[in-house]
Amino acid sequence: MMRKGNSRPGRTPWIAALLAIPMAAALAAPAHAAPAPADPILLWNQQTNRSIQMTSMDPFQATRALALESIAVLDTLRSVAAMPGFMVRLVPPAAIDPAVAAQAAAHATLVSLFPARRAALDAAFDTALAAVLADEHRCQWIAFVEAIAAAVLAIRDRDGWDHA
Repeated sequence: MMRKGNSRPGRTPWIAALLAIPMAAALAAPAHAAPAPADPILLWNQQTNRSIQMTSMDPFQATRALALESIAVLDTLRSVAAMPGFMVRLVPPAAIDPAVAAQAAAHATLVSLFPARRAALDAAFDTALAAVLADEHRCQWIAFVEAIAAAVLAIRDRDGWDHA
């Protein structure tokens, strides 16, 4: 005969406590202690979150910042893949590196949204691209990506987000 509810009363609090310990440790660890992710998308999502924390941005603006950074990266990668963008699609320069493009899009967007964090964002960008060999087209790639980021920001700047 099966009982309704928990078949072993008293066991649930121990499970919850065991699950809470790693979560509490992760939340208590300083944000700078985490190693930088190898995935460029995760790296720049981390930079976005860090910028939000460092500037004490309110939740509404923080959500908007995360969305803008994500849209700029998405539209850049979709442009590189010759696919329709969410908001913007431009023709990419020849032989563009998608990893460089994604990082440059995030960097350009975040520098516009968080000008006070420019030095930290520039340092993260330089570190992220240090492993990328100097390519003769790198300046073209970055200019292309900055154009997409600027277009996304310009379109969203006129959408009435700041009006009650």
